[in-house]
Amino acid sequence: MKGILFLQSIIFLFSCMPCKKISIDENKTLEIHFQGGFQGDKTELFINNCRVFDNISLVSDSNDERANLTIKVYRGNTKSQIIFFEQRISCSKFSEPIKLSLIINNSKDSFLVNTQDFPYVGFYKNVTGKINIRMSKIPFVYN
Repeated sequence: MKGILFLQSIIFLFSCMPCKKISIDENKTLEIHFQGGFQGDKTELFINNCRVFDNISLVSDSNDERANLTIKVYRGNTKSQIIFFEQRISCSKFSEPIKLSLIINNSKDSFLVNTQDFPYVGFYKNVTGKINIRMSKIPFVYN
């Protein structure tokens, strides 16, 4: 009896695995990359009024000029989903343009992005410490 229940459980688990993978029926709207110049900077990110994270320390790899943080934003009919570090945050549906607000070491910068034109955004810190934004129609490629 235990063997049959175990087998049924395994079959159910595997039959539902594709369901979990396609449970996000929203469209990917935006991909945010943190790129070069970060050196242990304490960072907060807001998309519109939705807090994505706070107090994350960003460090850029000197070899490929990026920090190990990518954020994906999916827009649904009523809500938006934000995914990073295998976490999922649900926010109210974002309207265009999307406002990205970064607070880095207690200094705030905000940027407006039209994701229909530029679905890929990269933030980098220049030599003077100013945060800059790269917007692209195509995915970023790193070495």
